[in-house]
Amino acid sequence: MIKKQNILFVCNYNAIRSPMAQGLAQHICGEYIDVDSVGIFDQLGQINSFSISTMNELGIDISDHKSKNISKLGDRPFDLVITLTPEAHQKVLSLSQFKDIQIENWPTNDPSLITGNRENIMNSFRHVRDVLQEKITKRAAYKTTS
Repeated sequence: MIKKQNILFVCNYNAIRSPMAQGLAQHICGEYIDVDSVGIFDQLGQINSFSISTMNELGIDISDHKSKNISKLGDRPFDLVITLTPEAHQKVLSLSQFKDIQIENWPTNDPSLITGNRENIMNSFRHVRDVLQEKITKRAAYKTTS
């Protein structure tokens, strides 16, 4: 029997990148993981609508996601923390300096910085989604073969 791995994705606001990563990881790894996501800055609880749309293209519904701050996790244990921004990485390192946690840094562009028409913005979100999907798929394949 394989032990479930507890994974946490961390970005700045938990409204775009980390909820997408959480949804992808749950979709790809299913019952083999418990996955959550948080941000390091306070957000109003809303997920970006472009994130929802791009994930829906893969049949993954993240529309019920509510943004959470890392301070709300308490002492919840995680086997792996994946940071998606430099700010999140620094915060996680400072919070985990005395804990035995595996931390990986996956710097990921902020697709909300792209301007222009809807298709330009959607393509930016799709790119981030696809990069995250590839990284999660590779990480999952590595984990199951090691």
